[in-house]
Amino acid sequence: MLKVKFVIVILIALVIEVAFLRPTVIIGMKPDLLLIITCYAALLFGFGTGCFVAFISGFLSDCFSGGSMGSMMLASIISVFVITFIRKHLYKEHLTTKFTVIWLCSYIFAYVSVNFTNIAHDMEKVRMLNVEFSAFAFVNLAFCCVLIPMLDAAFKKEVRYK
Repeated sequence: MLKVKFVIVILIALVIEVAFLRPTVIIGMKPDLLLIITCYAALLFGFGTGCFVAFISGFLSDCFSGGSMGSMMLASIISVFVITFIRKHLYKEHLTTKFTVIWLCSYIFAYVSVNFTNIAHDMEKVRMLNVEFSAFAFVNLAFCCVLIPMLDAAFKKEVRYK
């Protein structure tokens, strides 16, 4: 039932992202709701559910992004590995920790997906991209203020901590 709920939430987020948020640009970046949902799933439900959600959301992001196939999926799964480590060793149940983890994973996600797509680049381009990665992470963080309480309400009964 948990995975079915996540598939429904992912499809709703995909429709919102593609239909309504695609023209939205904040600080030159577009928010990624599917990444926020992936981070949430990995943080609260563990590695198995996180990988499932990362695979589905990464695949759908790749289909609708127009970039190289597999870059978003790879970045999502790497984010799940990072979150699993944080969840096991550092995580404490608090809203600010959710925001911090999502900010960190947004940065990692952007770095991995862009570098997977553009393997050959020079150092000046990397410095320019670091500013864009930070902007992407802060835009996702802003959308967390709305999305995290909604996800907490939807998945309140299924949360299990290990």
